[in-house]
Amino acid sequence: MVSMLHSLRSSAQCQSLGVIRLPHHSRTGLRHVEQIMSAFTVLTALAFISRAGATIPPVNKTYPYDSETSSCFFMGRASTFRINYNINADICVSFYGRLEMDAKMEESELQEINSIEGCVIISGTKIEHADLRQIQHIRPNPEFCEYTHALLIYNNRDLKSIEFTNQLTLDRPEDVFIGLNPALTPAGVTGASFKFDFTSEKDCLITEVTPKSKCTRIVGDVRVEQLSTDLWEQIRVVHGTLRIENSDLPYLNSLSNLKIEAWKLPALVISKNSQLIDISALLTMEIEPKENFFEIRDNPNICHNIVERKMLEKWLASRNVSVQFKTDCLTSCFGGSVSIGYLEGIDKLCNTIKGDLRIEGIKMCQSSIRSDNKRCVSILVGMGCTLSAAYDEQV
Repeated sequence: MVSMLHSLRSSAQCQSLGVIRLPHHSRTGLRHVEQIMSAFTVLTALAFISRAGATIPPVNKTYPYDSETSSCFFMGRASTFRINYNINADICVSFYGRLEMDAKMEESELQEINSIEGCVIISGTKIEHADLRQIQHIRPNPEFCEYTHALLIYNNRDLKSIEFTNQLTLDRPEDVFIGLNPALTPAGVTGASFKFDFTSEKDCLITEVTPKSKCTRIVGDVRVEQLSTDLWEQIRVVHGTLRIENSDLPYLNSLSNLKIEAWKLPALVISKNSQLIDISALLTMEIEPKENFFEIRDNPNICHNIVERKMLEKWLASRNVSVQFKTDCLTSCFGGSVSIGYLEGIDKLCNTIKGDLRIEGIKMCQSSIRSDNKRCVSILVGMGCTLSAAYDEQV
């Protein structure tokens, strides 16, 4: 069929060069040739797509096993995987999906698998030695697994050694995450031809954070209520995700210097916090990745003065997120004769100053405004106040 089409295509090309001339009455035959040429074009395109799309998984949820490629799709625990594959006739060499080792497992038990697309999670097990030498390719795929890492090996208290093959290929070094395995040292990881982030004493699970601990980076999916505000202030990084849901926090100041290294999305969720008023900490948090990392919803009492609100609206809009800000919570406060210290401690929700405002201890210079004056003006503008009159000079 293909050779016939090639022949027809060659004939058509010759015709265009004048080698073959069809009679005028042979338009029907010409239409047939054109139809066949169209079919050839489609077949050629399909062949190209087939070649270019070789990485398209041969299996999925509705077609979980492909015997020609020994590929399988699976999402679940390794104990169930062993029953479905490898013990019976269906040998799985190329794995697509999400495979998690059971807590009681003492061996990695990946059997015949030499290629992983999705993720394999080895966490909280009793495994002492993980022999992964048969694995030659690892690649994350969000269609199969929520994690950005394709291989996660963490929180295995007895793990002392991991063996890789130097033929293992990774698209990115961060496709593998190894950490919080207290008995494992860098020397215990052999065969790896790639570098990976080997955690230190500053890394911990959230259950291990104490006032006396050296932990500054938490690994895992955590909730804000798991730590007090004082303990959150000592944490600099969350490698995982953070959820702030159904909390009684009025503000997020203890998280203002936090960095979130997301290992799945969304990295940060803020929802259903009826007492939450202030989210300005978002402006100084650092979150990776920069896109599609954030969900915020059902927080009915968020309130900021006009300056902070505009900054937050810009920050949120750049991340394709919006928030409904309340305005009836903005207050007024009394003016009169006040000091800079008073202004610095004033409620930042104060949007209107009643009466005249005299700021004590300020000397206005004709040539320039003194730094103290600039400071109090900055405070007032930062509150969203409108300054409509000149300051009284106080010597």
